[in-house]
This record gives sequence, C-alpha cells and structure tokens, in this order.
Amino acid sequence: MSIAPGTGASGRALGAPAEDISRAVLKGCAVLSSMKESECFFRLGRAKMQPSQSALAVPAPAPAAKSTTRCNKTPSRKEANVLPNTFVSASRHGGCEILRQFGLSQDPADYFAANATFAVSGEGHLLGWLQTSMWCGKHWAMAGHMTDMALTGMQIRKSETDKFGFSHCSGKKEYFKALGVSENATDVAGPEVLFIRKVGGEGLLFSWNEAHPDAVVQPGDRISKVNGQTSVDSMAQELRSSKVCIEVMRYPEEFEVSLSKKADTNKKLGFKFEKPSNEKVRDLKITEVSAEGHVPDRNEQMVAKQRFHYVVTLGMRIIRVNSVEGDAHLMKDELKNAHDLTIRVRRAEVYALQKARMVKQAQILASLSNLSATMRMGSSNQLLGV
Repeated sequence: MSIAPGTGASGRALGAPAEDISRAVLKGCAVLSSMKESECFFRLGRAKMQPSQSALAVPAPAPAAKSTTRCNKTPSRKEANVLPNTFVSASRHGGCEILRQFGLSQDPADYFAANATFAVSGEGHLLGWLQTSMWCGKHWAMAGHMTDMALTGMQIRKSETDKFGFSHCSGKKEYFKALGVSENATDVAGPEVLFIRKVGGEGLLFSWNEAHPDAVVQPGDRISKVNGQTSVDSMAQELRSSKVCIEVMRYPEEFEVSLSKKADTNKKLGFKFEKPSNEKVRDLKITEVSAEGHVPDRNEQMVAKQRFHYVVTLGMRIIRVNSVEGDAHLMKDELKNAHDLTIRVRRAEVYALQKARMVKQAQILASLSNLSATMRMGSSNQLLGV
C-alpha cells in the first residue's frame, strides 16, 4: 500500500500556504511494509535541517524480508545503506538525489507547487508515495477549503488470496437513510462515497493500519475515489481489481451550524429533537429534519456546494448552543429564545463507534474474567487433589 496526496476542491494543495512550502526542506523515508509482498514507501515532508546533517542519498532497496522496524535518529551514510526503513533528513538538493535514485521526478516544483497533486507508482518492488511538506505530521492532512475534513489515500496491490479486510456499503444510501428518505431516491442529491462499516483484525487494510499509525483508516471513514472512479457503483467494481488506488476521507466528528432568526421570526428552526428525559442528559438528539425551516435551508446550501459532511441529519446530537453546553434543558431554552444561534453538532456515527468500542471492551473483559475463573478453579482442583 502507499499514500498519495491530492488537492481540495479549491484547487490548491492541502495544508500549509505556498510560502511555507517553498521554505521547507525534504525529509525522506523508505519504509518496508509488513505485507506479503515487500513494498517500499517513500515520502517527502518538512524537516528542520541541522548544520551537522548532510544530504543523504538512499539507494532503492532490493526485495527484503518483512520488517516494520522504525528508527527516528538520523543515520550515517553507512547506516542508511543497511537500514532502508530509517528516517533521514536531506536538503532540497539531497532530496532530488534521493528522487533520482528512486527513478522519480527530480524537480522540486513538482512537490512544492501550491497546486501540486500527484500519485506516483515506481517500478518493481517500489510503490512510492510522495508527501509534500504540509502533509508531514501525526494527523491526516486537512483540505484547504474544508478545514476539518481530513483526506488521505492508499495504493494497494493484492493477490488472489489476499483480502482487503474491510466491509463497506453505499455511503449515498446511508446518507439518504439519515435524511429519512428512500434509499433508492433519484430526486435527492447524495455523496458518491463508500462507507467503511467494519475493519477486520487481518487483511491488507489491517496491515496498512499497523504500519501507518498516523494514517489509520477506521470504521466511519468514506472512500471517495478508487482507481480514478468516483461513483458508488464504479468504485465498488474497481475494488475487485488486483491493484487499487483508494482515496479516503474522514468527516469531522463535530461541526457548527450558524443560524439567524432575525430576518424571519416566524420561520421555524426546521428540526425536532428528543425531549430530555432527566436532568443528567447532556445533549439533544435530533429525531427529525423538516422540509422547511432554517436548518433545511442551510442543508440545501451545503448540498449545492457538495459539502454533504455539513448537512444536519437524523441521529446527530446537539452538544452546544451558543455558550450553553452540558445541560440539555438549558440548550433547549437557548434554541427557543436566542435570535442568533451557533449550534455545535456531533455526528451520529461517533456514538455508534463509541458503543461498538464499549461492547468490544466488555467482551474482552468478560473473556478475561472467564479465563481467570477457569484458572482459579483449576488451581483449587489441584489443591484438593481432584
């Protein structure tokens, strides 16, 4: 597998401004994956050059045994030759030398231009992914015009016996379900994505997550492109290919909705929520979004801009209204009385994921408890001579 960055809909590169990019230096890293076929990953990112650090030319590694060892120190040239999965720092010139030895483009403009977008495949065992400086970090890159929607990508080569290790469904149908309309609706716009429902404990995606803790793909993420295809049906078809390049997006767990009742005081908010059953309830669960009202009008604006991740749907929770939070009753009053509203909403699947994690943890604890009881019983039987 390998990651390939891209651009947001605004057309500029994801992440830092162009002036920051132009000042950045390269940080090269050849990483061996733990997949069945040893593949090398190469990325470019931002690193501070120290006077003592010289530019290192790292040769493209030959097919090697599986390894996931990582080393964070800057190696000497000798060490770099024997540790192909070691982080190294290099200047732009050194970075171009590394690129040359990997058989890739040597023009820094290819990787530092503000509108750069690329996906690179090398030859043989080298499946490279290039990462511009603004993509270097512990978190997924943020799309320039959608500052809280993260994007990443993977390139996966799969044999006949390999399994991707994840299940998916139509993200458009899931979206329609959350809107409360028919899953087969043809007169309603929806996101062309595949919704990742489950990630298994084995398979190619599991191996990817193990090797790339800073770019983990998890349930609730959406696949937006597979081998260049962007429709739900065509992406599902492409996933049957032996080699796929996948672009994945992660919707924000929370987002804000700004509304004003001043222009039309008679217009309703346009949604219903579950009435708080007791004083301990800390949020308001949205149970219905009407056809008319302030929220439906805003939803239409978001759909027109293809920003489906900002559409308010059923099951979402209101966690803050203006400055009021932590008390469902007070938030309810604020929604009713305030003319200007800034509503903080949390996505429905966040709660589903939390519940799934809690169930899994409970199962693990139950298994450990049963194992402990069995061991104690065995020890007692030995003492009694049974």
